Amino acid sequence: MGQTAEKIFLAVKEEAEKQNKQIPITMCETLDEAVKIAKKTAGIR
Repeated sequence: MGQTAEKIFLAVKEEAEKQNKQIPITMCETLDEAVKIAKKTAGIR
């Protein structure tokens, strides 16, 4: 995972905490993995 991914993760997490919200975040290693998880989360086969 690159440095940018960690910075984005922390920024999103901090902003969600400021707004008292929870955002489910899944860390992925590849684009293919991200697409598969996104489809599963959205209920797409």
